[in-house]
Amino acid sequence: SMNLEYSHSVESSRSHTSAMVTACEQCLKLPMITAEDFDLGVAYRLRVLRKALKKSQTDLASKIGVGGTAISSYENGSRAIDPYAAFKLKLLFAVPLEWLYGGEESSLSPALAEKLEEAARLIAAEDAAQRTKTSAKARKSARRA
Repeated sequence: SMNLEYSHSVESSRSHTSAMVTACEQCLKLPMITAEDFDLGVAYRLRVLRKALKKSQTDLASKIGVGGTAISSYENGSRAIDPYAAFKLKLLFAVPLEWLYGGEESSLSPALAEKLEEAARLIAAEDAAQRTKTSAKARKSARRA
């Protein structure tokens, strides 16, 4: 999980001017995360959430009011989730945005946390099976060459 723990509140770091940020010892302890890693974290958590809710991509898209291919784009990281769509996930399914965006597991209800853990295990098994299938195809194709 991509749990980000700050040494002080994000709100107080936002109030610093750029000159203060370079001098603030606490700000220097903030974790650095690339935009790509952030987007991939959100993409993975969305996939886990959808599996936990037992929804197809199309079902979830229609529930939160986005186009049919949007969920696929969000989950594969080719498109960042629309903030309004994320907010609708929060409203409809009681999904804390702290978890969706930051991976903060402490914000989850115990029931949702349990469903998400089970979904993450299923995804790990699916991904492992897919990798095995892909490497078997590659070996077969290499033998033919």
